[in-house]
Amino acid sequence: EPVYDPFDERFDFRKATAAAVRYLKDLNSSGTQASGLLAMASYNWGDGNVRQMIGKMPENPRDRNFWKLLAQKNIPKETYDYVFLIFSAAVICENPKLFGFDLAGVSLPRSSALQAQQIFVSGAQLLNSAQRKN
Repeated sequence: EPVYDPFDERFDFRKATAAAVRYLKDLNSSGTQASGLLAMASYNWGDGNVRQMIGKMPENPRDRNFWKLLAQKNIPKETYDYVFLIFSAAVICENPKLFGFDLAGVSLPRSSALQAQQIFVSGAQLLNSAQRKN
């Protein structure tokens, strides 16, 4: 059973976010740079897995994209869902009213430094991926 370690910096919102941004920048400057969707797939599934699949694609950058990766049918459902959730959110944010979201009166921070609040819940338990599926 997983044990919570208060010194594990993966649970530090700021440090984990900064690490994720650095990793995405690295992915974007790698072989996945032809597609932001490939970078997201790499973030979720692992850079090595996506690079291996890209290696099976034609050399033409126009033929090296997430849609071609899907055609290979070897992508995990979790990664497929992950990429489409982010993609969908981005599309919705372009025109929220078109998708039935009324954001009138909602004030969003314009600063790049978002405020975060850490809360502790008594009796909370970390779950590994096998436990989350049940």
